Amino acid sequence: MSDPNRTMQDILQERIVTIQKISEATAEHLRLMQRQGGIQVLNLVDGEDAQNANDLDRTEEALDGCEATIASLERRLGELDREIEAMADGGPV
Repeated sequence: MSDPNRTMQDILQERIVTIQKISEATAEHLRLMQRQGGIQVLNLVDGEDAQNANDLDRTEEALDGCEATIASLERRLGELDREIEAMADGGPV
């Protein structure tokens, strides 16, 4: 249940901010995937060493964190979309 005093403008503003956060998290996810790929190439060329294994582990943990953040933000975006739809239909928000 959302705040009954929220206006459509408030909801749309939050939606914009949420989309910006999704974009930022997605860009970070892409950067981490590129880093992961680079580490894997180094492992193929030079063989796996402790530093590369450590870097790969930290990168994969960060990727998991990004994926969780993106999923959470996408859920929030869905909630906002339902709130907008309810308000546009004139029903309870």
